[in-house]
Amino acid sequence: MSFKIFTLQSCKKTMSEEEKKEAAQYVQTWLPFRIFAGNSLRDNMLFINNLIAEGKTEFPAESAPKNSEFWPAWDAYLRYKENPNDGTAWGLYFSRLAPNGGLAKHTEVLETYPTRYNEVYVTTPTMVKKLGELTKYRDNTFLSMVIGEIPVSDFDKYVSEWKAQGGDEITRELNEWYKNHNR
Repeated sequence: MSFKIFTLQSCKKTMSEEEKKEAAQYVQTWLPFRIFAGNSLRDNMLFINNLIAEGKTEFPAESAPKNSEFWPAWDAYLRYKENPNDGTAWGLYFSRLAPNGGLAKHTEVLETYPTRYNEVYVTTPTMVKKLGELTKYRDNTFLSMVIGEIPVSDFDKYVSEWKAQGGDEITRELNEWYKNHNR
């Protein structure tokens, strides 16, 4: 795995622009995870939408956002513009770039509605004993609901059973911790 990455890095100097684009499309399959710069998707969306509003399809490369996601996003926009029936380009454009697409709506929600983060990163004694089984029970129940094995109307039954199997105890312990540590 690291050999492929090293090889790509050492060969980039001799690659054509087309080869670099192709390599950028496959690099995510070499790694078990992908890392995004915090605002890279949003930066790309704003930059590309400004270009679209100005009617530009060309610009100096040095003015582009400096993140690994930009050029594949720009390429997807150009491919979508050329062929709106290209499903991959359509998906990338509407999920990450379109002014009314997924990322734009996500940004709108974050900017419009207050966000409350769960800042209790605590493991209680009951979590140590029972959270693994409760999580497995939750996942199996939700999956069964999604695939139609059990009706969604059984959700209240699931909640009651989850509470009885240790959920109430975990909730009590977390509330107690929060009460004693509230800043």
